[in-house]
Amino acid sequence: MREFFDLANNPMFVRHIRSRLRKSALLPGVVIIAFLSLCIVFINDFVIKDALNPDPMTGSMYFFFLQGFILVLMGGSQVASSIAQMKESGIIDFHRITPIPPKVQAVGILLGAPIRELILYSITLPFALYLAISGPVGITDFSKLLLVQIGGAIMYYTLAMITGLTTSKARGASGRFVAILALLNIAAPMFFTFGVYGPTLITSTPVFMEVFYGEEQAAARKRNQQKRLQKQQQQGGFNPNPPPQQVGGAKKQPNQPVPQNQPVPADDDDVDRIKITFYGLNVPIVLQSLMFQFGVLTFLFIAASRRIHSARLPLYHKPTALMFLATMSF
Repeated sequence: MREFFDLANNPMFVRHIRSRLRKSALLPGVVIIAFLSLCIVFINDFVIKDALNPDPMTGSMYFFFLQGFILVLMGGSQVASSIAQMKESGIIDFHRITPIPPKVQAVGILLGAPIRELILYSITLPFALYLAISGPVGITDFSKLLLVQIGGAIMYYTLAMITGLTTSKARGASGRFVAILALLNIAAPMFFTFGVYGPTLITSTPVFMEVFYGEEQAAARKRNQQKRLQKQQQQGGFNPNPPPQQVGGAKKQPNQPVPQNQPVPADDDDVDRIKITFYGLNVPIVLQSLMFQFGVLTFLFIAASRRIHSARLPLYHKPTALMFLATMSF
C-alpha cells in the first residue's frame, strides 16, 4: 500500500514532473491565471456591484467555470495525450517488464500528467475562497464545489487514460477525450431536466444547481435586489412601484419606504428546484455525487490498470463487468 503514495520513487510521476514543470512552460501559465483571477475579483467587487441588478454570485460562478476548464478540460486532455504518446513510443511496453505494479504506474500517470494544470488550479483557490467568504456562497458551499470538482477531475483523468490506451494513434487522443467529455456534459443537463439523476450525478451539475440556484440563493438574490431598491429610493432614485396619483390637482403622496428586515420570498421556479433523494433518503447531493463518482472511478481505474499491464487484456473480465453494470444500474 505504501508504494501507491511513494511518488518520489514512482518513475511515471517523476518523468512527468521533470517534463511538465519547466519554468519556461509553467511561469507564463501562472501569470495568466493569476491575472485572470484578479480580473474576476475586480469585476465582482467594483463592476457588478454597480450594475442595475447585480448578482453577488457572479464572481464565484466565473471561478467555477474557469476552474473546470483548467482542471477537467486541460488536465484531462493532457492525460489522454501523454499516455497515448507513451504507448506509441514504447515507454508503456518498457515498464511492463519492470517489477512496478500496473496500478502504481497508473497512479503516477494520473497525478503526474496533469501536474501543471493542478498547480494552475490551486492558484485560483485563494481568489475563489475570498469571493465565497465575502459573498453569499459561504465556506460550506465552496467546500461542496471543491469536492465535486476534484472528485470529478480524477474520474475524468481515468477516462482519459483509457481513451489514450485504447486509441491506435497518439494524434487526436486529446480530441477524442474532449468529444466524450462534451457529450457527457451536454447530456447530463438533459437527463437532469427530465428527472433522471443517475448519469447527472457523476458530473458537478447537481451541486452547481444547488449552490447557485437553490432556495437560499434565490432568497439571497431577492434580498440583494431589495437592498438595492431601498438605496435608490433613499437617494431619490427611480421607484419601481410608484403610488397612484390623486386626480384634481391634489397633493402627491410621498413614496412609501420599503419595510425593513422583512423576509423576501423566492420565486416559485427557484424554490425546491433541487430535490434529489437516494431511494427515499434525504442524502446531501454532494455525498450522492461523490458516491457515484467514486464508483465509476473505481471501475475505470481497474480498466486502465489492466490495459497498462497488457495491451492484449480486455478492459474487464466477466465478473468485474457484471459488477460495473450492477453499480451503474444501482
